[in-house]
Amino acid sequence: MKSQLLTMIFSMSLISLSTAHAYPQAQDGAKILQDKAISYAMLATKDTHFDIKAASQELSQNALDLGKMYSGKYELTLRDITSSQCMDELSKLGIDSGQFLDKALAQQYKTVFTVNGNQVMMIAAGAGELTYTVIDQGGFCTIDKSIHDAYWSANIIRLSIDGLNVTFS
Repeated sequence: MKSQLLTMIFSMSLISLSTAHAYPQAQDGAKILQDKAISYAMLATKDTHFDIKAASQELSQNALDLGKMYSGKYELTLRDITSSQCMDELSKLGIDSGQFLDKALAQQYKTVFTVNGNQVMMIAAGAGELTYTVIDQGGFCTIDKSIHDAYWSANIIRLSIDGLNVTFS
């Protein structure tokens, strides 16, 4: 039964990914990351040796890839999203990720059906913090050719963790 559920979630993620590729919207990307974080948490429940850090790293890389994909779908000039807007979005991501990770470590999230919200949020918020660090330390919000990618990456992962926070609070 659980393997069928995981197969269904994985299939839905693939459908969502193909939809996101055809019709890019940040909410589509956020939903993909939410589904993936939940799937990882379900796996972590079954496997005591599951590497939550590796799951967060993969989710962060997915956010960075989706940011590039989404920014490439828009016919924008370099000034459509400013460095300041990118930095604002990045700042929101850093604040939300930190708060949600602290809340997960304090075991303040509920379990929905069989999904442990604390595990989901440790994975997702950990990915948010990692994405924040990559963009911030790389200075991508200040490099003209990278502003759109950085903005969309931060936006997508932030929307994802904000949605998961609501679901598991």
